[in-house]
Amino acid sequence: MDDYEKRADTEGPAESPNDGEAQEVPKEDAYSDDSSHNEDFEEALPEASWEDVANEYKEKYLRALADNQNATKRWEKQLSDAFRYGSQDVLRVFLTVLDNLYLALSYANSSDPSVKGLAEGVELTIKDCLTKLSDYGFKELTVKTGDTFDPKFQEAVGQEPIEGVNTGLVAKMLSRGYLLHDRLLRPIKVTLVKNPEPSA
Repeated sequence: MDDYEKRADTEGPAESPNDGEAQEVPKEDAYSDDSSHNEDFEEALPEASWEDVANEYKEKYLRALADNQNATKRWEKQLSDAFRYGSQDVLRVFLTVLDNLYLALSYANSSDPSVKGLAEGVELTIKDCLTKLSDYGFKELTVKTGDTFDPKFQEAVGQEPIEGVNTGLVAKMLSRGYLLHDRLLRPIKVTLVKNPEPSA
């Protein structure tokens, strides 16, 4: 064994000058990611102020609040209409019953005294029905000859001449109309006066 190998065996492995000492990470390296993130955030809004950002979110909130209030009002109206007009389909079916009662009354009001009691019974039945239904917003509409024609509540189905009544006025009521609160269930069916033009 030569002199070089003997010295290597006795001295042992060479130590690195940094062995046994903890290596510290520079503080600026430990926080380099966060600082770069903050710089990016500041650069994203170079000209905007926090007041502008707050105003933008306030505007979005107010729009969302207004939309919610409008939706609530629509829902409340639909619910109110459901309670107020929920019976209109049933009442429309009932109108034919009233029509038949009025038809029976017109026949019972003949000059035959034997049907006088029947006529009174039918008339009382009609009045009782209208009184009971009026508590729920049901109302009967009628017109008479010579009244002004109102297309809002009346439907003209024909014309006929009537002496002494101006053309365009109501000539005859054919069937009654009915309201449920402020909603028209059925218009009054009428004929209108149409007198011949005076000859020259």
